[in-house]
Amino acid sequence: GIARADNLIGVMHEQGLGTKQDFDAAFQRYTSAAQQSDPYAQLNVAELYFKGNGVEKNLKRTLHWTRKAAMQGHAPAQAELAYLYSGEVDGIPQNLDKTRDWAAQAAEQDNGFGHYILGALYKDGLGVQRDLVIAYMRYLLSERAGFEGGDGRLRPIAEDLSAAQLLEAQALKDQCIERDFQGCTGRELVQASS
Repeated sequence: GIARADNLIGVMHEQGLGTKQDFDAAFQRYTSAAQQSDPYAQLNVAELYFKGNGVEKNLKRTLHWTRKAAMQGHAPAQAELAYLYSGEVDGIPQNLDKTRDWAAQAAEQDNGFGHYILGALYKDGLGVQRDLVIAYMRYLLSERAGFEGGDGRLRPIAEDLSAAQLLEAQALKDQCIERDFQGCTGRELVQASS
């Protein structure tokens, strides 16, 4: 529809594809599509506010537009919202419950960044009980889903796990895939299938 076309034209302006780079024009196109409830455009508007490209940097507007896209079930927005609440962004208070919940919703759609964020929470015991087996499983799923930001996370955890724990993490990963990423919250998967 028109919203999707506006979003794509916005991408062209933002990235300078076939036209000169113009963040103002990108913002106009993205906003038009975002107001028509296009989740891709909503996330693109949020990203412009986050970076301050074409608009003044505004974390409140970043959260607003990211949340609108996430509420529509848009997995990339759900993972981004989890990140925004993780405490990694200056100016946005940490909320580990929201981080965990939004990351889990993204991971249920096999979003690599969502798996990665859950892995980090379990690795460090942030808002969840620390569990390196679950962290390793989530990082494996993240890698499988094509998320490249987690490079180097598997080896240090693997060095802290026994062979049996590594096998358990692999089994959890396989079972999570078989379950289409639904209900992959912990070790009960392996125990239930034993």
